Amino acid sequence: GSPTKIDVTCNQPVNLTVSAPIQIAGPQFTPVSAVATVTTLSGNSTKFGDAPLALPAGTTALSINFSIDKGRSLRAGNYSYTVKFTVVP
Repeated sequence: GSPTKIDVTCNQPVNLTVSAPIQIAGPQFTPVSAVATVTTLSGNSTKFGDAPLALPAGTTALSINFSIDKGRSLRAGNYSYTVKFTVVP
């Protein structure tokens, strides 16, 4: 799929971390790997488990992408996922 793009506006410099993808709909399974990645236009990135990504004050465009690996083929169905961000000044 295509990454999701959002703009984040901060009043001061912050550090952003991202959670692993969280399944919110579809046939349930336990993935062998689930990784979310956040990238800025300048090429800086962070993924689940990495050190926080420093964002400056102002508006920063983010691209959010993730991959889920079940270890074998998925059962037919509609799957939905979300990620959570933690922002610390």
